Amino acid sequence: MKHYAILCGSAPEGKIQKKIDRMYEFLLEENGGLYAENEIMIFPNGINELNIAWFMNSLRAVGITEIFLCICEKVNFRTV
Repeated sequence: MKHYAILCGSAPEGKIQKKIDRMYEFLLEENGGLYAENEIMIFPNGINELNIAWFMNSLRAVGITEIFLCICEKVNFRTV
């Protein structure tokens, strides 16, 4: 099984959410699934429905069988 994670934030341009940072770090750990860095895509400023659908379909087309999608609401931003 191939897996991929998509992390979507709602941060203003030039910032990233602490929750996204923490989720990214968790996914790299054994308890989080041991994702490789190239198996995680971050959209810190959000993504629209059309683009996320296209991206997910593209992942399925290359054999990704498990997609983890995390969407965070506005809270605790930091400058990138």
